[in-house]
Amino acid sequence: MYLSDGQVPRGDALWSAASAGNSISTPASLLLDTYEALRDQSGSPATFPARNMLPGQ
Repeated sequence: MYLSDGQVPRGDALWSAASAGNSISTPASLLLDTYEALRDQSGSPATFPARNMLPGQ
């Protein structure tokens, strides 16, 4: 991230500049069991849900 003056914020300054307070780190309101069931789907690759997108696929 670059600020309008060209500076690159780091650490706490980055969080402040991005206006990223607790809203990002606050857990979603899914129950842990529901989250794990969605995350750990049997037969899915370790990178699930991400996948490589090759041309022509």
